[in-house]
This record gives sequence, structure tokens and C-alpha cells, in this order.
Amino acid sequence: MEKPAQQFPTMFNLRRSGVSRGILNIDADPKATWHDRAMERVKAYANFNAAFMAEDVGEWSVRNTGLPAPPEPRAWGGVMYRAWRDGWIEPTGHYAQTTYGTGNKRGMRLWRSATRP
Repeated sequence: MEKPAQQFPTMFNLRRSGVSRGILNIDADPKATWHDRAMERVKAYANFNAAFMAEDVGEWSVRNTGLPAPPEPRAWGGVMYRAWRDGWIEPTGHYAQTTYGTGNKRGMRLWRSATRP
């Protein structure tokens, strides 16, 4: 399946929608881990995109929200599964080719928001 075109929410759009509050609150918390901060980015990204891969959230988070890249790109997999377990996202049942160089263009799970109307 071909991956749908992505919308990359800007911090301005996030502020207008109220979604940025979670990101700003978690970033201000000195006890928050990278994993906690990444979870807020998954929630925000899911509100703006019908289907996405973990790498989409990761690239957007690093480029647009100031989240540092994890030392290991596979760390996003744990974040996605936690977001799934917590009810924020769900698998679509479809896969798309990864664009990561280390991924050998294998199929990666597509996710969607579980809370988006």
C-alpha cells in the first residue's frame, strides 16, 4: 500500500488546535524522559495525519518541535507501541516501505489516530 501524503503540523497550527499544551507541559517537566516527550509528539502528529509510520513522527519531531533524536532510531518503535497500548493510536493493518537507509526498504506498519474523529 502506498503511504498517504503527510501533513506536517507546525507549532503555530498545534498552538491553534490546543495540542501544543501537552508538548509544552512535558518539555517543562524536568523529570520527563525522552520517551515521555516522544509520546506527546505521537499524540500531536496523530491528530493531523490519517496514516503514518514511526519514522514520519520521528523526523517531524526532531525537525519541528525541538525533540533531540534518540541515539537509536528503533527507539521510536517502543514509543509507538506504548501509544497503542495507551489508546492513542492503532495499526491500520497496512504497511509501507521505509525510507530509512538502515531499513532496507522493508515494510513498516502504518498507524492512525485512535482518538481523532
